Amino acid sequence: DKFTPESVHDNFVMMYGADDTGDITNNKNIKYYAREVDSGTNGRGLALLLADGGVASTDTEWNKQEVSMYQLLLCQCITALTVLRKGGSFTCKIFDVFTPFTVGLVYIMYLFFERISIIKPFTCRPASSERYLSCLNLRVRRPEKMLKYLRQVNKRLTRKENVTEIVSVE
Repeated sequence: DKFTPESVHDNFVMMYGADDTGDITNNKNIKYYAREVDSGTNGRGLALLLADGGVASTDTEWNKQEVSMYQLLLCQCITALTVLRKGGSFTCKIFDVFTPFTVGLVYIMYLFFERISIIKPFTCRPASSERYLSCLNLRVRRPEKMLKYLRQVNKRLTRKENVTEIVSVE
């Protein structure tokens, strides 16, 4: 009863992508998901996207969590920029924000949303580096030039290239 009349709340659908793996790091799966979202929202896009992805356990190498999350975080952001409607919002789990790669990705999200915040909820263990990136009010729907660039970065990561930054510090 708390949904607005515009909210689609009665048609939840599980999707596993074009290759049926559910792997969001596959650009084809992101495009497949975008087509499904467009179809299900009459081309409007989503008002809200939440992403709480994680990689294989890093319990023994907690200091490498940020680096191990590069591709997943990148692809969650690509998905948000692809499927959100103008004015839509996005929240995803991140870890530390020390490396130029993560800082650059947060900067890109800052460029496309009216407001961003990095939040550490009280429910997170104090010793954990887990936090959430919250991005409010997408400025422009599907910024194609940026999406093309980010998909190229994803292809490089898929090929196991060493990508240490996505925005030049200069």
